[in-house]
Amino acid sequence: MSSAQASTPLPRILYVAPRYDYGDRARGESFTHHNFFDTFAAMGCDVLYVDSRTLEQDHGRECLNALLLDAARTGGCTAGFFCINDDEISPATLTGVRDALPTVNWFTDDHWRFERYSSKWAHLFTRVATTDAQAIPKYHALGLTGTVKTQWAVNPYLYRRLDTPKRYDVTFIGQPYGVRNDLIAHLQRSGISVECFGHGWPNGRVSQERMIEIFCQSRINLNFATAAMTPKVPRPKGVALLKRRIARWAGPLRGPLGISGWIPSAPPPPKQVKGRNFELPGCGAFTLTEPFDQLGEYFTGGEHLALFDGPDQLLSQVQKYLGDDALRERIADAGHAHCLAHHTYVHRFCELLSALNVPCPAANDLLASPRPRGSVTYVQP
Repeated sequence: MSSAQASTPLPRILYVAPRYDYGDRARGESFTHHNFFDTFAAMGCDVLYVDSRTLEQDHGRECLNALLLDAARTGGCTAGFFCINDDEISPATLTGVRDALPTVNWFTDDHWRFERYSSKWAHLFTRVATTDAQAIPKYHALGLTGTVKTQWAVNPYLYRRLDTPKRYDVTFIGQPYGVRNDLIAHLQRSGISVECFGHGWPNGRVSQERMIEIFCQSRINLNFATAAMTPKVPRPKGVALLKRRIARWAGPLRGPLGISGWIPSAPPPPKQVKGRNFELPGCGAFTLTEPFDQLGEYFTGGEHLALFDGPDQLLSQVQKYLGDDALRERIADAGHAHCLAHHTYVHRFCELLSALNVPCPAANDLLASPRPRGSVTYVQP
């Protein structure tokens, strides 16, 4: 590390995002809390934390906006990092914060939320970040040429390889929507032992710590690339509307091999890069995932992880890798090393701070020489 890099101070971050999953305390702390906030603090950044959903719920929207604006003006922060996807913060407040310090919002799910949300709010920040490459020209069309193409990653301070014996053959952690139920049932009917965790499964939601244990205790970790929501489509009429109603009453229409088909009038659900694509190799866990656009920008199938496309290939890949421990471990090791070298949130956030012209040490220097954890102050009335 050069002397200049060693002397570069870490910025003080005004951090604005929900602390709890979907703003619900009962669901536990959110993805952004465990990954975005925790990475900033573990890097050594002092954080002024605005828990937007909780402040709105407990004290009202007007109070939230006043507190945020005051924090931006008097909190001594160097940059503002937002991950909001609702309207709890007013445009006037976001403009006022942007006038006080450089800001960036990490827009999630631009694959299906660009038109209805991101396009209407992006101009209120100094920079915007998106994980969707196809959204970049859309932002440019709005005059937002400083848009940053970013991506999900892994928090290397939290996700780690554990020295624990394998307990499960195949696991999946996530919600049961789309064709996930059918694909997993297809494996189980074929004699494969599969355990599923998360809202909607009998095992229920697991803690962050338990999730990491499951990753490391699993011979094969499944990842599905389909987005949770699909874009809005015109209201169906006639036969299409009847099929929709039948599907709602009787369950999804069935396709070949017993796998649920999509209603003919609706577009296929989009596939996208997910945080799980980085969290699993970040723990040194073997990943079997659906292919999707942009995957090749981050990992190589067969080298860093394994791929399947459809129920038959899913079954054959599971059988192949359950039967070859050495191959499975070699791929998991390669994915782990590659992920930590290129795809941590330290890398992502240093890039975003650079886009805001905020000085910050190089990501690899921070990772090589951990600093004391930064302080955190929760903004309160």
